[in-house]
Amino acid sequence: MARLDAFHGMIVSKYFTRLVDYFVFSTVSTKFKDNTSKFHFNPIPLRLADIKHFERIETLHIWSCNAETFGQNVAGCKISNTTTKHNFFQIIVWFKVSLSTFLTNNTKNVVYKNVGLFKDDSVHFDDKITNTLCSFENFCFMKNTTLQNIVISNNVTSLCNSVFEGCKRLSAVSLSHNLVTIGYSCFNGCECLVNIKIPHRVSSISNCFDGCRALTIDIPADVTKFGDKVVCGMTKMFGFVLGNARYKAFQVTDYSCYCTPNIDLTTIKNPHFMKTIKERQSGVECPLIDIPTCVTFIAKTAFGGNRDFSCINIPHSVTQLDSFCFSGCKRLREVTLPTSVSRIAPSTFENCISLTKIAIPSTISIVESVAFRHCEALKSIIFCGNISTIGISVFCACTSLSEVNVLDWVNEIPDWCFYECSSLDSVVIPDCINRIGNNSFNGCASLSSVQIPRSVTFIGVSAFGKCYNLLEVVIPKSIKVVGQHAFPNKTKVKKK
Repeated sequence: MARLDAFHGMIVSKYFTRLVDYFVFSTVSTKFKDNTSKFHFNPIPLRLADIKHFERIETLHIWSCNAETFGQNVAGCKISNTTTKHNFFQIIVWFKVSLSTFLTNNTKNVVYKNVGLFKDDSVHFDDKITNTLCSFENFCFMKNTTLQNIVISNNVTSLCNSVFEGCKRLSAVSLSHNLVTIGYSCFNGCECLVNIKIPHRVSSISNCFDGCRALTIDIPADVTKFGDKVVCGMTKMFGFVLGNARYKAFQVTDYSCYCTPNIDLTTIKNPHFMKTIKERQSGVECPLIDIPTCVTFIAKTAFGGNRDFSCINIPHSVTQLDSFCFSGCKRLREVTLPTSVSRIAPSTFENCISLTKIAIPSTISIVESVAFRHCEALKSIIFCGNISTIGISVFCACTSLSEVNVLDWVNEIPDWCFYECSSLDSVVIPDCINRIGNNSFNGCASLSSVQIPRSVTFIGVSAFGKCYNLLEVVIPKSIKVVGQHAFPNKTKVKKK
């Protein structure tokens, strides 16, 4: 305080929030004794008895409609508690007032700093007074049938609930660069609205574009929350743009969406909010999309059953593929899995009957049950890493499969693993295998040669059943269990 002079002490004290703080400050040093008398405005709200401490006030600031006005008649404020009028050079009103109040009472002496456009004010709205507004209040243009375009000035920071709801002729809106809030149902039902750019200060959007069928929305990266039913539309769908393609989606929730084919609905550009591609809805197919690099999770059945796309590139941001996420994609031919994925979930590619090529990164350690069942065109699959686990029926009915190296890392061949892989003609079972499961090679009609190492101690029921081209097989004496019908009746089994 020794270096703080009286003037700078006053500057610091204007940030105090209580009158008692000024009293205490005046006792710190004699140079601050008359601190409050230096103010030409009130830095805090004042009661009737407080004004004597700020004896040189010329400008009165009012922050509440219940504040004392010291005998002045200020529209929007309660009647003063005194008939003794204090004269001020200027009165500045900071609480929100309606446009009507502003238009009828704003003078050089009384200045309103926070003007909102309320429902009853819309008849007074024009381009000349737009710069005086700070907010558009609830329902102010709701169901206005004449409004076609509007420019919202940069003074406006808030659009409240249902501001333009039902404005069916509204086709163009220019939003304030300083806009922070877009309220619930703000643009719902604006059927002619074609394009809108969300300002970068907006961080959260929720249910404000329902039914905007022709709309394209440009979402800034600053939007971190995309609330429930943001742009559901009359059919509970919306569209989004990825690259040059346009798609639609179901029921957006925080950080997620459902994807389906292209349609003329509300469209979102740059969906940075999308972290999850959720489960496919019944009877709906997903399109081929360039999955955004912000997506980390592709949920169960997300793209399941799609008949359109032939290849898909999964970005490195994705860390998890859930069950059935590409199941039944009948035209899917090629898939590239990122190194960020460590597990192939159950039925991930089941019934992808056109799948011929899939690149498996070295990070994959688990391939779960039925992952590639009925991939009828899959000829070979090469694993590049240490596979610790493969589930049952992983390659069941892969009728074109003739080459696979998954056995190099696991210690057992699970039940039904290569069931009805009719193109598999020879198998060399490595020394790491100790168990050949039930029906593991059953129905491999082309299998004519198999080498079983001494490490194997168990051969399951019908393990090589219906392998009618397997005329002879040598099994080691180390085998403890050979299940019923492990080999066809005509196969000669020798122990060595």
